[in-house]
Amino acid sequence: MNISKTLISKFIGDEKLEEKNYLSLIENYFIELQKVGANLKSEFLEFILNLEFENVGKFSLIEEKGSDKQIFLLLNHEARILWNNYKEIIESDLPSYTKKLNLKVNKAKFYDYVISVRLNEDAAQNIFQKEAEYGFYVWDRENDDTFYIYDSSNLNLSTGFNRNFSSL
Repeated sequence: MNISKTLISKFIGDEKLEEKNYLSLIENYFIELQKVGANLKSEFLEFILNLEFENVGKFSLIEEKGSDKQIFLLLNHEARILWNNYKEIIESDLPSYTKKLNLKVNKAKFYDYVISVRLNEDAAQNIFQKEAEYGFYVWDRENDDTFYIYDSSNLNLSTGFNRNFSSL
């Protein structure tokens, strides 16, 4: 990453990158990368060379930030029926195997009303302002929830999930 920043500032500075400079920038990038790569010692590669595979699994190229939050959208009457059925099945005293079978019946339709959003816990608390119910944050426009914007009469106003909502 430092190589990229160095080359960009060296070859571009405050000016815009022009297409005529692409080839030169790419060639210099790989020259610099070879220089740095020759002296680079990778802990990840050392694990592989030493057959320490349990440590290889700890490697992550992209650092995950937050976790997926499932949101059930009560957009219409059908969604409300599906949500109520879901809650009834979860709250029932049926054996877990029977619950799974019952949930499977409407699974495809149920997930038509689910979105997934990656958020850290602080952001989730600030945006949803409530606890998840049975693994889902429930958006209900009848409750004036503002973290999702939907207008069935004018879809131009429907912008979906509102990540920038803040209660502050």
